[in-house]
Amino acid sequence: MVPPDWRSLTVTGRARSAIRRHIRQTEKEEFIRLGRATVDQTFESAGKSRKEVSLRPALDRFAVATEDDLFEAVGRGRVSPPQVLEAVFPGLKAVEREAASARRRIEDGKAAKLYVRGGGLTPGVSIHFGECCSPVPGDRIVGILESDGRGLTVHTIDCERLEAFEDREELWRDLQWTPEAERNSIARARLTATVRNAPGVLGQVCTIIGEAGGNIVGLKMHHRQSDFYDVDFDVDVNDAKHLTHIAAALRANPSVETVDRVKG
Repeated sequence: MVPPDWRSLTVTGRARSAIRRHIRQTEKEEFIRLGRATVDQTFESAGKSRKEVSLRPALDRFAVATEDDLFEAVGRGRVSPPQVLEAVFPGLKAVEREAASARRRIEDGKAAKLYVRGGGLTPGVSIHFGECCSPVPGDRIVGILESDGRGLTVHTIDCERLEAFEDREELWRDLQWTPEAERNSIARARLTATVRNAPGVLGQVCTIIGEAGGNIVGLKMHHRQSDFYDVDFDVDVNDAKHLTHIAAALRANPSVETVDRVKG
């Protein structure tokens, strides 16, 4: 990725044009890589292998000349991986279609590059999502290079842990979610709710989360008092908007005193 200050150091219009071309080419290569990876993942989910078939039906359907053009369109979000699968295998069974279109969990490791992109993501860098703030698609995010060599940790832009790096600008990396993350992923976030200490209330709260489309994967009660107690909910959601919807549904219940997202 070209350092952002290159453009400010150039003098001639020809140099600026060369740098812009380099930036566009680098960005294109990144979208091709992303598109190829998500198509491969989608094919594998359906029990198929891209390398054993021709993508010509998909090239014709989406009016692109080469496979790289197709992958770039997928990486940019103009074509979805399940659409490519359907074009190549028009007779897919329902169970295969469902497996291919199922949302995928955002996790650390190599697969993390399917979901975040931006400056400083050099090949081989290990990516982790901060447990302190649990970023989900739709959040503004930033990456911090870990001094212990553990790679890059993704934080929400308002994570409290970022205060420790205010004077270490060289460690910061500007990141964005990929189209794949925004349309086809599941991420985990934590909500803390203060609820009334009465029979059936916790069940009501769990029902509200489920009816709002959230999946509770962890629950911890603490600070229990005679009238109220706090509950931490680890919830799988589609994106930040979905999480906000769940929190609003909880606040509408008269037995719920407060609801906050944990960030740091």
